Amino acid sequence: MGWIAAITGTLPLSSRGLALKVLSAQIASNVTS
Repeated sequence: MGWIAAITGTLPLSSRGLALKVLSAQIASNVTS
């Protein structure tokens, strides 16, 4: 999970929420499929 923190750490605060939503959606789709 460290790479997620590294990626989100380089983004502006306004973009972190969106990035986390996208990542969580991708993880969820990977788990359900």
